[in-house]
Amino acid sequence: MLNLDNIINRKLQMLDEDESDKDLNPFFVSKERVIKLLYQKGSEHQEFIERVKLLSQLFSLDTAEQEIILIVLAPMLDIKYKKIYAYLQDDLNQKEATVFLLSLLLDREITDIYRYLQAESTLTIFGIIERDSEDVLRVSDSVQSFLFGCYTLDRRISPYSTLISTMESQFYDIEENLMVIKDGLSEQKRFVIHLHGEDSTQKEYIATTIVNSMEYNLLRVDCSTILEYSESFDESLKLLFRESILSNSLLYFDNYDIFSQDSKIHIYQEVLIKNLESFSSLSFIASKEKIVPLSLSHGLLWYEIALSLPTVTESSRYWREILYGIGVELSSQRCDTLANLFGFTVEQIERIVERLKSKLFFGEKFSDALLYQLCRESISSSLKSLAEPLSSENGLDDIVLQKDKKELLKEVCEHYKYQIQVFEEWGFKKHYQSQGLGVLFTGASGTGKTMAASILANTLGLDLYRIELSRIVSKYIGETEKNLSKIFETAEGSGVILFFDEADAIFGKRTETKNSHDRYANIEVSYLLQKIEEYNGLVILASNFRQNIDEAFIRRMRFIINFPSPDIGMREEIWRRVFPKDTPIDSDIDFSVLAKNFELSGANIRNASLFSAFFAVQEGEAIGMGHIARGIKIELGKLGKVIKESNFSEF
Repeated sequence: MLNLDNIINRKLQMLDEDESDKDLNPFFVSKERVIKLLYQKGSEHQEFIERVKLLSQLFSLDTAEQEIILIVLAPMLDIKYKKIYAYLQDDLNQKEATVFLLSLLLDREITDIYRYLQAESTLTIFGIIERDSEDVLRVSDSVQSFLFGCYTLDRRISPYSTLISTMESQFYDIEENLMVIKDGLSEQKRFVIHLHGEDSTQKEYIATTIVNSMEYNLLRVDCSTILEYSESFDESLKLLFRESILSNSLLYFDNYDIFSQDSKIHIYQEVLIKNLESFSSLSFIASKEKIVPLSLSHGLLWYEIALSLPTVTESSRYWREILYGIGVELSSQRCDTLANLFGFTVEQIERIVERLKSKLFFGEKFSDALLYQLCRESISSSLKSLAEPLSSENGLDDIVLQKDKKELLKEVCEHYKYQIQVFEEWGFKKHYQSQGLGVLFTGASGTGKTMAASILANTLGLDLYRIELSRIVSKYIGETEKNLSKIFETAEGSGVILFFDEADAIFGKRTETKNSHDRYANIEVSYLLQKIEEYNGLVILASNFRQNIDEAFIRRMRFIINFPSPDIGMREEIWRRVFPKDTPIDSDIDFSVLAKNFELSGANIRNASLFSAFFAVQEGEAIGMGHIARGIKIELGKLGKVIKESNFSEF
């Protein structure tokens, strides 16, 4: 602090001392005593002086700005400066640096000092020096912590900012990207690296790998919450740039989609880009969707890195590695099955394994069933608000269908099981943009389409979610697409079967465009086709009328299975199977008569059997033909069919 002491001593020598009230003022301090106090031996604070020099290099501060920082911080380093400042300002209560004191010690006009503290000055832009309403000055908390060698982030940005030091990219080789970026920086280019894709963890991995290679840290900023905690977005950005410099970090603006999705805050995009152009040589913007910048100056380059979800092979490898890390060894084959069932992002896998780790810690034994349960729970919470989960215990042996139809259902399962081998290992993915599996069920209501969907789910060990298209198709332009997008985005990579019931609500023949309504109806159809093709999973569509299905849909379905109304033989088989094994039934029930006399679908037969059970239990009897006849009459009445008494003559 020798330089500051010399500055103060020089000023003291120039001051004339008024001793007129020396005897009357008990608090009188002589100049001689102050000078003695000034040169009283204390700490050299050499490390602090070196930190001030470093700060000056980082923010390109001139000599006067360095001296201002020294003067303002001196009372925190040594209490003697409090007494000296009070003496120099002729105010025993004013022990901190003020604008007046700076003017006095630096031999500058007050206006010159204000120039160093005006809005456009480096000290003020980055909030290094703060000034209160009475012109008392202080160094901001985080700058103080930096100068004292114990740096911490400014508390004002902590609600939406996190400092990340080291992470490792799991799947992506970024050597080529690094070369481009480093070459650009060597030519004094300013870069914004735009990372877009679903996997938040992988985007952070890549950004951190890039900054670590340049010996920087990463300062992550959550754009979805920054506005909530910021009185001034522009001022918050200035703080962020300051903290990134102090922490040797590059800024990473995550969840950037919010600035492009909400028109009310669209303007913040421009504010951010403007600040990046002014203060940052390299920064990152991360979003799910690709962002097109509104405007860029010639000095700012926009560099894109698009991330896709991990391939099944990559995901399988990561499952094996991360599970091994918590003491669980799974074979490659079991990890392949896991990766094929659940196409999770790295972030989702890590969350699931953290939950598994907790359960193992508290004594639960590892099993595939436990791991699969955790995977399904991570899906269900978000999907339940959009679709209806369906479950049953039915298997292929429980459905009454022609042999060729059952074989097709089995083949659907085989296609799903061997997706990895055929598309990845055998190379068929080069012929197909999507590896999704689209299946169309056609047939009248009640013929077993929903039951078949649940059987596929049970056979494959997947969860089944039903979406009634009639409920999400909206009369408002664009709303149907939004509803569909939300469903597919939530289900992507979750390993669930999407079952679109009542598909006739949207899957009718695309109309000729005669008016705007027709045009938007066709857009909805095309959009759904697009989402089906993009979805890397099993999608089942159910329609009551195949003749209404456009050929464009037919071409996109890998399987089309027709569910005919059951013939007499099938109806008899359904009647024989419909009563659970614990149900008491009369031995005189003639299932062949029931099948011959009543042309009912499987669903109608199931409903009639339920009514018969309630009639029988009320009468305390086993189910007989009379109970079944009453159940059939109710079901026929619901269908609006004429009840022919002759059909009931044998009851």
